[in-house]
Amino acid sequence: MRINKIRPCMFIYRNRQCGFVIRFPRRWLPFIVPDRKIHFIDANESSLSFRFRYKGKIYDSIFRISISPLTGRAWRRFFAPSPVKFLVEHKGLTFGYALPEELPEEFVENEVKFRRAIQIFEKLVDEVPMVLKSFHFINRPKFEFNRCRCLGREKRRILAKRISSRKKQ
Repeated sequence: MRINKIRPCMFIYRNRQCGFVIRFPRRWLPFIVPDRKIHFIDANESSLSFRFRYKGKIYDSIFRISISPLTGRAWRRFFAPSPVKFLVEHKGLTFGYALPEELPEEFVENEVKFRRAIQIFEKLVDEVPMVLKSFHFINRPKFEFNRCRCLGREKRRILAKRISSRKKQ
């Protein structure tokens, strides 16, 4: 993960593991914190969250990028009941994104105290589809579901067991 400043009005988030770049408006810089690594959810999905920062504290995500080895119909079937929207398919991986369905819990509990934070959070969430138009690839993803180099030993063992049991069926 790397953040570069390119123009006075933009900054770039670069993810070398997945090989993509996103350009963010400069005004997002004080409010966004990308996860340092990709989180394994299951054999069909991993995710990378971009969290909201306000006055030094980090809250829930503004949006989440979902990475899946499923493509085409299989991807649409798997993600149909979820809020994940299609972003792009690239080199055997499908990328989607999900927006939060509600405000962070702390904001809801104390709306008066977090009034300004709520306004900023909602504005950023509204701008996510426009920001993701800048999503593009710089190289081949190093992230591979089959090998799962980013996973711990136990998760790799579980995933390998699932894959081998599917092949036997």
